[in-house]
Amino acid sequence: MTMPRNGKDEGPVKVSWYEGGAMPESPDRMIDLTKIDHGAMWEGAKGIIVADFRNRLLYPLKNSALEYYKPRRKEEFLPPVGNFQKQWINAAKSNLKTACDFEYSGNLIETVLVGMVAYRAGRKIEYNPEKGEVVGDVEANALIRKKYREGWTING
Repeated sequence: MTMPRNGKDEGPVKVSWYEGGAMPESPDRMIDLTKIDHGAMWEGAKGIIVADFRNRLLYPLKNSALEYYKPRRKEEFLPPVGNFQKQWINAAKSNLKTACDFEYSGNLIETVLVGMVAYRAGRKIEYNPEKGEVVGDVEANALIRKKYREGWTING
């Protein structure tokens, strides 16, 4: 799936989903992906980041000069907003936004669920988020929605 542009300098991002035993080939044979239980891998033009619940590993690709990470200055940090319960209460009492609002959470869960559809279909799919459907794949598209028994539907 390709995620749309996010910012003025970044182009679209290609997202590949792997689940269970269906693991990608290790880039440049540097990383033993079988040692990663749950995690994510981001592959860029100059390097790869592999992250799980405990580790964040950066692997430069061969023949690439990787720029060093430049942390933000303290003045650029967002102010602390409190724990999620406090954020929710403050947002409900005013028009504040939480760190993980419904828009962010909805987009995240949609991405995860589309990844699961591709996994269950057993092939690459093309997803149209505006229409909420898989393009050109009737079988995979059937996994997007479920028909509920009469009396168990949700209108909305």
